[in-house]
Amino acid sequence: MRVAIGLVVCMMLATLPAAAAQYDPAQTPVWPGDPIDSHVHLTWATLTLDVNDWADEYPEIVDLTSAGESELGKTLWVVRLSDWSMETKANGSAKEIIYIDGGHHGNEYLGTALAYLTAKWYINAWSEGNQEAITVLQNTELHILIMLNPDGNDIDTRWNINQVDLNRNYDH
Repeated sequence: MRVAIGLVVCMMLATLPAAAAQYDPAQTPVWPGDPIDSHVHLTWATLTLDVNDWADEYPEIVDLTSAGESELGKTLWVVRLSDWSMETKANGSAKEIIYIDGGHHGNEYLGTALAYLTAKWYINAWSEGNQEAITVLQNTELHILIMLNPDGNDIDTRWNINQVDLNRNYDH
């Protein structure tokens, strides 16, 4: 019985290199960040280039604005997404505004990644004619602040440059 199990395991392992050889990294979407400490990290500089490209390439749906500056003077980019050809919904009522932010803690990359990928999904889906994205952007404004703590993000720490935890430092 052990021999039979061993043969089955060997046969299964023999197929792995063939499957791995079929993997084409050129076909895999690439995250725009740099690998740091075995995880992927979107820097503020890369984010700045990307959001400005989005605003230049898709002015009909992307409005780029600033929520202010970080302690080190980095712009806090807000990507506003909507069908700007329509001031209101088709029925004349006001569009809802949905706010999304990421990157409160500089070393928690998932929030930054989710905010970035949400904006990117709506931009790509709009340009591909995805009806769900078109409907959302005709009826809402998405205000996405992708990286709230660029200082902490770029030095890979939870806090900002003054050692303040932004997520724990609100007046309320």
